[in-house]
Amino acid sequence: EKISSFLKKLIRHTHTRQSDTMRLYNRKTRRNVPNVLYSCHRLKHETDKKKLAIVVDVSGSMSLGKISKVLRTLQSMLSSLNKDSRVITWTTEFEEEFPLTAIPELINVCGGTDMAKALEYVKDKGYSDVVMYSDFDTDIKDLTKVTNEMTANVHAIVVNDWGVGESLTNYLKLCASSLIIDKKDLEEND
Repeated sequence: EKISSFLKKLIRHTHTRQSDTMRLYNRKTRRNVPNVLYSCHRLKHETDKKKLAIVVDVSGSMSLGKISKVLRTLQSMLSSLNKDSRVITWTTEFEEEFPLTAIPELINVCGGTDMAKALEYVKDKGYSDVVMYSDFDTDIKDLTKVTNEMTANVHAIVVNDWGVGESLTNYLKLCASSLIIDKKDLEEND
């Protein structure tokens, strides 16, 4: 699925080259020079455990089934995330905040959308990345202003069935990454 692939790229593993404090004795593998010590480098697999804020639009225009599916996908990637990663549900105001380990069975879907206020809410909480899952039926001008003030990387998953206008297109260029999905495509994959 597109969303799962997008999230896996976001939550990636990194490799770093580290000097090994142990030196390898020449085993006649380098220029056949006996009794010479060489520095050894090895690749160390490190997981870049990101502290994510996943801001989920739970306004009346969003589908509860699709929201639950995204949250379950994130939950399956839990081992790759920082334990302080959180899901924040949002309409025009804060609804709920919970860890990925405790996603509730019932999520209330109602109201309007104000994603700028949602970004304001997470702005100074120390998240390395913020993923917004929304139809972005919101004030793009305010959202752009708050995104420009963010220190965290902002990623957008746009789920709607009316397309992407010029203002949303310009906003998505500010984001570290974005994914646009037609709601009809999501329904076909169920």
